[in-house]
Amino acid sequence: MQRRLCGRCIDRSKNPYIAKAKVKQAFKYEPVLRMHCADLPEFRPEDFLWTQKVSYEPVYTLGANIFESMEKIMESQQILSGLPGLDCGSCGSPTCKALAEDIVKGVDCAKPEDCIYLMREQWEQHSREKGGGRIMTVKELTEQCPFEIVHLGNPDAVLTEPYCCDLLSIAMGNAPAGSAWCTVMSNMNTLAVAALAEASCVILCNNVSVGDNMKLKAVSENINVLRTPDSIFTTALEVYKKLHENAGL
Repeated sequence: MQRRLCGRCIDRSKNPYIAKAKVKQAFKYEPVLRMHCADLPEFRPEDFLWTQKVSYEPVYTLGANIFESMEKIMESQQILSGLPGLDCGSCGSPTCKALAEDIVKGVDCAKPEDCIYLMREQWEQHSREKGGGRIMTVKELTEQCPFEIVHLGNPDAVLTEPYCCDLLSIAMGNAPAGSAWCTVMSNMNTLAVAALAEASCVILCNNVSVGDNMKLKAVSENINVLRTPDSIFTTALEVYKKLHENAGL
């Protein structure tokens, strides 16, 4: 049906990326919706004919007039030139161009630092300034802390902060890029989330067992995996202290 194929009919206030996602979700749960709507009368084809006059709605205008719009376009292009152009969506916008437009329009207090790659560069610069040009890598962490090395696929990965979470769905959307993820969840899904969140390493606490499949996954994905008998809190605190000592904070 044509109305179901149009993203604007799903949500006119959002961008096409979100609208398409909602359309896919509607199709996915259509059988469930049919069960709940079994008592409703059948729709007729004429029920889906658009009878009202279609009115123009300036959803994507940047300014109140053409001159303001041109200024904001130039500003958004300048911001876009400083973004990585990966369109990863980690900032909350579907593309880097969408983030640049959100910044100039002031949508949801968007700012360039929402890009995790720019944030990482700024953190590294801050660490160099405070620590005399020094930053801490995963390899240096293993040299200063008695962690068991399960696998070091990327020993030069830069650490930003410790992160504690045992719920994968929460960690997927909240684990900071470059973090040392302290957890007791020892399975392959943990590594998948770590790769998605771009965590610098996973530290398995309380000496939880590591299966062969998890080791093979860590090797194939070049994910740093460490292990320690300490609790999550103690491990995160130790990582926090080492990061600040190394940065001279």
